[in-house]
Amino acid sequence: MFNDKCPMSVCLRHILFKIIIPSFVICNLTLVIVPCYAQDMFTDVPWGFWAKRPIETLARLDIINGYKDGSFLPDKKISRAEFTALLVRAKFGKQKNQGLRSFKDLSARHWAAPYIDRAWETELVTGFPNNFFYPKKLISRAEAVSMIVRFDNFSTGETDSAPFPDITNKHWAIRAITLAKAGGWLDYLADQKFSPAVALSRAEAAEILAKTNFVKNRLASGEVLY
Repeated sequence: MFNDKCPMSVCLRHILFKIIIPSFVICNLTLVIVPCYAQDMFTDVPWGFWAKRPIETLARLDIINGYKDGSFLPDKKISRAEFTALLVRAKFGKQKNQGLRSFKDLSARHWAAPYIDRAWETELVTGFPNNFFYPKKLISRAEAVSMIVRFDNFSTGETDSAPFPDITNKHWAIRAITLAKAGGWLDYLADQKFSPAVALSRAEAAEILAKTNFVKNRLASGEVLY
């Protein structure tokens, strides 16, 4: 009668009838109202997609957005500028251009300049040794995880000394990767290599961000857009 995958705006999950015979009949009706959603939020994130829940959770928190055509493009890779803007907007809100130039290759007119400047001011990003940021460059898994650890001020007591078979103790991002794995952020890569240089996808970004304390706290406060 009821489908657990029912995409209805309101699902009647539990109906209980108790009948006492023969003297009279008592109908005890208990309704538990559980919000569901009538349609997929994005046309290319269907039911069963591995990162559907975190993508839609972040969308309802207004942390991420889709495109005008209704798509999300979950497999699309993210540039360093896009990812930085995503984190800064989530934590500090919309930024105004102050005309700053935190990096040599960042024009004050660049669309993400105010977000990258704020990220630099708050030490969310450090850039490269030559004081370049490379805003158009796709962000790698290692770079993204390092930024999210700083974004979330995340730390944990116990860590795995070898988080992934392809990450050695000499890797520049081993601490962040180790912390991220210990926090369960990288469970989607279980029994796989980390591949630190691989570009991060939009779906991966949502999967990791959804597990941060920042997002958990916002969910706990009831801050969800329907």
